[in-house]
Amino acid sequence: MRGIGTPRRPKRTQTENEKILSNVSKYIVPGGGAAWGGITGTLASQTDLNAALAGKQAAGSYAAASHGHVIADVTGLQTALDGKQAAGSYQPLATVLTNTTAAFTTAQETKLSGIATGATANQTDAFLLSRANHTGTQAVGTITGLGTLATQNGTFSGTSSGTNTGDQTITLTGDVTGSGTSSFAATIANGAVSLAKMANMATGSLIYRKTAGAGAPEVQTLATLKTDLALATVATSGSAADLTGNLAVARLNSGTGASASTFWRGDGTWATPGGGADPWTYLKLGSDFVTSSATAVDVTGLAFTPAANTQYEFEALLLLRTATATVGPRPGLAWPTGGTDGVADIVMPTSGTAQVLVFGNINAALLAAVGGLPNTTQSYPARIRGNFMAGASPSGTVKVQMASETGGTNVTVKTGSFLRYRII
Repeated sequence: MRGIGTPRRPKRTQTENEKILSNVSKYIVPGGGAAWGGITGTLASQTDLNAALAGKQAAGSYAAASHGHVIADVTGLQTALDGKQAAGSYQPLATVLTNTTAAFTTAQETKLSGIATGATANQTDAFLLSRANHTGTQAVGTITGLGTLATQNGTFSGTSSGTNTGDQTITLTGDVTGSGTSSFAATIANGAVSLAKMANMATGSLIYRKTAGAGAPEVQTLATLKTDLALATVATSGSAADLTGNLAVARLNSGTGASASTFWRGDGTWATPGGGADPWTYLKLGSDFVTSSATAVDVTGLAFTPAANTQYEFEALLLLRTATATVGPRPGLAWPTGGTDGVADIVMPTSGTAQVLVFGNINAALLAAVGGLPNTTQSYPARIRGNFMAGASPSGTVKVQMASETGGTNVTVKTGSFLRYRII
């Protein structure tokens, strides 16, 4: 019989019974009872054994057996359980980490607490630090170390330094002008540099270059200038006591007419003293004077300047030629202003035996009449004589002039012609 709730045991097959019998026979130990005889044949042939096996539970279908034990039945179990924490009384992780003596645990908690949820994982520091891998924008105000130019919008104001890389054209206006990119030449306008913009100078100094050769201007003292100009001491002191040595003849009318037998006159010329020496001052042509003008022009080198309140006698002897025999030279005389009186005459040949005469005074210039010369290959004379009395303020010169009878035809005053004058 089986009790209520006891599972029905399935009926074994013949093959299963034989297998069980084979396994049981391994554990039968001789002794302690009557020995089994030899078993031959199949399990079905063993009537009593087969009946006994039929009452056993099939392998794998054993019902859970119930049993009861207390903690004391297990040696050492109670001691082990006493060292465990009671259920529901576990401390928070923070408390556990705080109470621990491991330094790493506390530092690790702080570090891990600072990591945001979903933070980037599994990337190297080099990848995370590379700006090429960053996204989004960053406000200028959160970046330190930027220059003024980088933080301004629109028109730049302030100062900046460095080199323009060529992406902008710079134009300078005002006193300094120029335009270009990167580096370019600039020009200072004429007259833009005032004296106030020049370097300061010491009192009593001036600008001139003393160093030989071209170069920058230099600031020199007045003493240096005096030395460079070879000025005597009297030139700067103004005292006659400082005047020493002789005044160079070249400083008086460039020395023209100066010699051992002449003296410096008040009219600014060198003259021979009166008496036994020649009183005349000679002005002689050193080269031919040629003109084709139909109006009178001054003959270079044949003129003198009268001194105030002085009377002069003068005479000119001219050697004349013409390019065309029928076109005559026309000698003339012009007066200075400021004279009180003066007269002159001109004698001019027209052939080997004929001449023309011209007379006049300081009221107008004199000019010989038209005529001609016998030929074009020889010189013929013309003479001018006169007397001039200068007033208190004469201006200009007594001068010989020449004109051509026909404009465009050359007439010549030859070398050796002269004008002489003397004071009377």
